[in-house]
Amino acid sequence: MRSGAATLGALLVLLPACQGPGVPASELAPEPIAIAWRDPELARRRAEYLASLDPAKRREQQEQRWGQVGVLPVDQVQSVLEGVAGTRSGPERLEYAPRLALLDPLEGQVTPIEAARPGALPVDWSPDRRRLLFTQLEGSYLQLYEYDVSQAEVRPLTRGPDVHPRGCYGPDGRLVVMWVTVEGQRPLRRIALTDPGGLHPELLSEGPDDRGPTCAPDGSSVVWVSRLPNGRDHLFTASLRGEREPRRLGPGRDPAFSPDGEWVVFSAWLGDRWQLWRIRPDGSGRARVGTGALDETQPAVSPDGRHVAYVVEEDHRSALYLRRLDGSGDRILFREGDAESPVW
Repeated sequence: MRSGAATLGALLVLLPACQGPGVPASELAPEPIAIAWRDPELARRRAEYLASLDPAKRREQQEQRWGQVGVLPVDQVQSVLEGVAGTRSGPERLEYAPRLALLDPLEGQVTPIEAARPGALPVDWSPDRRRLLFTQLEGSYLQLYEYDVSQAEVRPLTRGPDVHPRGCYGPDGRLVVMWVTVEGQRPLRRIALTDPGGLHPELLSEGPDDRGPTCAPDGSSVVWVSRLPNGRDHLFTASLRGEREPRRLGPGRDPAFSPDGEWVVFSAWLGDRWQLWRIRPDGSGRARVGTGALDETQPAVSPDGRHVAYVVEEDHRSALYLRRLDGSGDRILFREGDAESPVW
């Protein structure tokens, strides 16, 4: 697929970079941040819609988004898969779907990627940053696609009938994918390593609720999130070369490697909110990254390894914040509309 309007110079949405105390813009890495973006008007209308829902309905939509579904009749298998993948139709999903876009962290400019469909979410950059891995609907189910930045072209990487809602670039042109199937009457989410064509998955985890894989920059290992029987999310890791026995790193979600592979930054529950943490891939050195007073989720480490961009949600709106990897220098990076799922 190709869209001439999808070049990096096309359809720029000019938005001022949000200035504030802390990290100066002169410190920031210039490489674009891939985001799921709603313009200010769409973000406002979505926030109003979510605020109008009663608490039970909001919980139902959150459960559909994260795929927390129970046993359903066999004839509802498609509904199960759509719930697992976050693709179930409805006003919140369709009318208020974000657009895949590139954010200039220095100027605050947003470039929508027109070749991607509404609702597409970024998941990983290739090591040379020439390709962006993202997920979008293929029919009723989410599959992984790749955007070629220089050619403004999109091509599919995974195929159905199974669902592949998330993934990352593994070693030797292979992909690590979240692989969702239905066995019996329950969804089964596992992590797998495909061949270079995105096919023939080799299991890295047994499930039943594994998601959000992130690959080490050198392709040596992968970290993912597993929901334990007690309902808590924990990080697990496995080697992509040699022995692949999964190993638990501890509680957390939203993992992201630093570009040198020395750290995994993630979000973990502390007291009454989600906070940023980091840990070494061998499980040592677990420590907080700063001391924010708001919920901090979806971290993305800058290409130079100096900063962490992360999402703060307030009143059904999503803003992009920034701090140094050492925990200092908070600032608001971007809040012109909604910014979610950053990949830097």
